[in-house]
Amino acid sequence: MIYGATYGRNAIRVERVTLYFDDLPEQFDGFTIAQFSDTHLGNYRPKTTIIERMVRIINSLNPDIIVQSGDLVNIHSGELSERFMEHFSRLKAPVYAVYGNHDLGYYIKDNSIDPAQSVAELTAKERAMGWHFLHNQAQWIHRAGDSIAIAGVGFPRDGRVSVKPTNLGLSDLKAAFRDIERNQFAILISHSPNMFDSVPDVANAALTLSGHTHAMQAKVKIGNWQWSPAAWVYPMWGGVYEKDGRYLYVNEGIGYALYPMRIGTRPEVTLIELRRKTTPKIP
Repeated sequence: MIYGATYGRNAIRVERVTLYFDDLPEQFDGFTIAQFSDTHLGNYRPKTTIIERMVRIINSLNPDIIVQSGDLVNIHSGELSERFMEHFSRLKAPVYAVYGNHDLGYYIKDNSIDPAQSVAELTAKERAMGWHFLHNQAQWIHRAGDSIAIAGVGFPRDGRVSVKPTNLGLSDLKAAFRDIERNQFAILISHSPNMFDSVPDVANAALTLSGHTHAMQAKVKIGNWQWSPAAWVYPMWGGVYEKDGRYLYVNEGIGYALYPMRIGTRPEVTLIELRRKTTPKIP
């Protein structure tokens, strides 16, 4: 427990993953994505040390884009202070972000804070940092005549614990993929990995990037085998999953919730490289 509350929750690890796709546009062969998730900033205020370290690590990886897959804050927008914004603004690659359940004001119990206003302020702050915020919508990334789409959806439930409803939850895959043809290569950012199985009914996202689980901040890993109590709640809770040629990556997060420690699952930055599958030539 002492290890988990000190080194275990502060020493960032980099997970490197290479994924191969039949339909990846040629100009995107070797395209890299750095992903971070679940920073839960309110648990670190006023200290910014881990975020400073995370930004330095991500920049050293020199990714083409960065994905922030939700739960930037823990309770309300005020946690994203000017000091945190200053460090996040040093990220060199374009950042694409979505809401997590903690971003949506569900856990606000202070009557002086309006949850909907908190969400609006958080969104404005992220855009002020130059981030591309995706709420049930998509944008395009272009490279020398080729392009890929990157879509983002909201948290799938609109349940709340807060003093006032926000009505800002719910995922709308149809809206996010409205302008994306099924034959076009697309990446989906969804805070909850539980959206992965719903994607084929609406869209053709080759890769889904999620967070949310934290691997319940406790994991055992031996070789390629791993287990976490998160498996009792989430069928897909950490790392890479593949179904019918589609991939899901679940980032185990930077921060923590409920208990201030991580055992066996240190804070994670993921570097994902996209590669085209090649067909062997017949001699």
